[in-house]
Amino acid sequence: MILFALIPSLSFAGISPDSLHRLQSRADSGNDTAQCTLASLYLTGQGVPFDDKRAFNLYLEAANHGNTLAQYNMGMMYVLGALVLADYSTALNWFRKAAEKGFADAQSKLGAMYYNGDCIPHDYAEAVKWYKAAAEQGDTVSQYRLAVMYQKGEGVEPNAVEAVKWYRKAAEQGHAPSQNNLGGLCKTGDGVERNYSEAVRWYRKAAEQGFASAQANLGAMYAMGLGVSQNYVETIHWLQLAALQGETFSQGILGEMYYKGMGIPQDFKESAKWSRMAAESGYAPSQRRLGIAFQFGNGVTQDIVQAYIWYGLASSSGDTLSQRYQRKLAAQMTFEQISQAQDSVSKWKPKTSQSTNVVHK
Repeated sequence: MILFALIPSLSFAGISPDSLHRLQSRADSGNDTAQCTLASLYLTGQGVPFDDKRAFNLYLEAANHGNTLAQYNMGMMYVLGALVLADYSTALNWFRKAAEKGFADAQSKLGAMYYNGDCIPHDYAEAVKWYKAAAEQGDTVSQYRLAVMYQKGEGVEPNAVEAVKWYRKAAEQGHAPSQNNLGGLCKTGDGVERNYSEAVRWYRKAAEQGFASAQANLGAMYAMGLGVSQNYVETIHWLQLAALQGETFSQGILGEMYYKGMGIPQDFKESAKWSRMAAESGYAPSQRRLGIAFQFGNGVTQDIVQAYIWYGLASSSGDTLSQRYQRKLAAQMTFEQISQAQDSVSKWKPKTSQSTNVVHK
């Protein structure tokens, strides 16, 4: 875990014994850069036997000498509980030391701790402060998170123009979530002139990186013919890529397209398959579609109890059509069937679906 979470120093693959000896001498004399570099070697086993305890001690020495990279890595060790007991308070102190000296990764991590309330009270204003400090140094994740906070009005007044500004900075560096969100603002015209072609351009950049939400959005643009010529083949292509990653909206729309034969041959089994995936994540329109499938045996074995269950789940989300269908179906059911279905609805829990929200870590 440590190897991938910490930031290493320079790569020293194939370091010679003489170079290693000089590095060790500099580290022994208190040179914090050498201590930090040597710690990386012990942590990765490059030119020296792997020794994580030695690495920890060297990082600690370098951190106490004011080395910002070492201070950040000490913070990460306390966050991860690597070689020490996890201690967010101590991690916070190390991150702050590095952040106050301008170390962008530490500033970003400090912003996340204030945002999440990790061992400290939630403080969106402080989160904005540290995210902005890192964002101004070009840190793409912080640029993205800062944009989200401007968009939502967390710790600052809502400001779509500022959100666009920071999304664009991260998007131009290839950050897929920012590209997706910038596409969304271009589509709605919030903070920037509405431009469907620009929305498609940014959605495509993120979609081609495999970002599921952007694939779903690009598929929707093809379906509606916004910024591109309407093309259901392209719609299905992008929606399937997103759906296979667990993107609920895409699964639901695919279920509808297969049910209605939109751009593809009508296929009730495929419709039921995709609708079930979205329904199990709590997507009410797909729960209704699956209820219809079970009621009439479209692509599944007819089962009015299952139909009642899925109508009931969609109804609990406020789906009025499902409420109507459920009432009509109840007239065909026994008391025992209704009781069984209601018990299943009360115990049902959605599967985890892919979230499109920013996670501050």
